[in-house]
Amino acid sequence: MCYLQGAMPHLKLTDRSVRGLPAPATGQIDYFDKDRKLPGFGVRVTAAGTKSWLLLYRQSDRPRRFTLGRYPILSLADARAKAKEALAQVTQGDDPAAEKKVEREAGTFGELVDTYLQRHAKVRKRSWREDERMLRKYVPKEWTHRKAAAIARADVRELVADLADRTPIMANRVLACLRKLFNFGLQ
Repeated sequence: MCYLQGAMPHLKLTDRSVRGLPAPATGQIDYFDKDRKLPGFGVRVTAAGTKSWLLLYRQSDRPRRFTLGRYPILSLADARAKAKEALAQVTQGDDPAAEKKVEREAGTFGELVDTYLQRHAKVRKRSWREDERMLRKYVPKEWTHRKAAAIARADVRELVADLADRTPIMANRVLACLRKLFNFGLQ
């Protein structure tokens, strides 16, 4: 595992030293920890004075930067612990920066519904309007802006249980529609 620190400034990172780091006139500057126990661990200071913990590493011969969090919200000790976990993932062949990017770019439930209706339901089902009606009427509006992956089976169970108390047949239809929607999303 090769790290990318080159001629970047190194200093002993302590809470006091990080707090006192000056903001550059323009751009950003990275300071890396002199303590070699966590190679690639450092703090980035921007011209606006924002300080963020970072970890530089190589994955498949490609340089990668993983932002751990902002200082002082994430303390030095917590940032070191997070960096240690991330380096352990890198050693096992995982890429924490790529995983974070995929998670960040993951679509919302509302986007999944729109895609499902356009690419699957309208193309393959004559009853696509009924799917659209059920999804708009019975699925909670709060789900629209949530990440599709964040909607758990327990959420679906709770929705279907609430519907089953009022309209058991519709509960089955909504469950079938949601099952088809999430299976489409997995493909």
